[in-house]
Formats: sequence, C-alpha cells, structure tokens
Amino acid sequence: MSKFSKTNQPEGRGRPKGSTDKYAKYREIAEPDMPKLIKQLMSMALDGDLAAAKLIIDRCWVISSIQQLQLEQQMEEIRQLVSEAANDN
Repeated sequence: MSKFSKTNQPEGRGRPKGSTDKYAKYREIAEPDMPKLIKQLMSMALDGDLAAAKLIIDRCWVISSIQQLQLEQQMEEIRQLVSEAANDN
C-alpha cells in the first residue's frame, strides 16, 4: 500500500504551472549587476583569494576528475607556500 492513498493525499499537488521558484526574484534583481560581480570575483581570485578562485573553478569550468586532482594538489602546494611565508614573517 502506498504512503498516500486516494483519501490521504498530501496537501496540494506540487508547484502550480507558471509559478517560479523562490530564488527567481533574487536572480532577476541581481542579473544587471552580474558582470560587475564576476569581475570583482575574478579580481579577488587573481589577488590570491583562494576561496574566490575555488568558486570560479567549481562553477565556471567542468573539468575531469584527473584535472581536478591535479588542481587540488597544486592548490595544496600554494596553501603550504602561503602558510610558510606567513610563518617566516
């Protein structure tokens, strides 16, 4: 027997046709500023912000698992170098 029989239907029947998800209005508001936001994120990544670089890589490029492993190794090496440089100061 199914969880919801004919007499025990869950409330509603899903999202009504033509409705949008709850984030659609936020995307609509942010869309005009998106090129500026992406440029700012790129600038942060180029200035050494590893979180910004990871965000760009994760969201903008589809890479193979081998490339991902190589990239993660390189990022770990960069983290170690940054940490060593910070400890030297």
